[in-house]
Parts: sequence; C-alpha cells; structure tokens
Amino acid sequence: MNTPECYYSFSDSHDETVQWSVIYKEQPICSKRTFPEAVRCAESFNLKPSEYFWNGFEGQFILLINIEEVTE
Repeated sequence: MNTPECYYSFSDSHDETVQWSVIYKEQPICSKRTFPEAVRCAESFNLKPSEYFWNGFEGQFILLINIEEVTE
C-alpha cells in the first residue's frame, strides 16, 4: 500500500496517553486526544483523510472501520 496523502494516525503521546493525529503530505497537521477531535481538525482544513489510518502500535495501515473508537 502506498502512503496516503492524508490520513489519521493513532499512537502513544509523550505523556503515555493514546493520541490521534492528522497527517497531510507526511507532516502532522494536529494532534488530538480523541478521534472525533481529529475529525474536526481535518474538517477545519477541508481535508479528506484516507479510509485507512496508521496504527503506531502495530506499525501498519488499518481500515478505520476496524477500531472501536471510530465506530462508537
């Protein structure tokens, strides 16, 4: 899979909490605590992230529909 131009990223933050980020052209646009916050951030920049997100724990792209926080 090629790296998408824009996608969400999910990983640990510096204070050991889970954190979502919006990545655009390989650069973080914003880092948020929850997925809905990251969605609002992407919307504020008129970005349409990929249906895959980067799972920093597993080191791979995964479909967004496969995680609990997104489907709640």
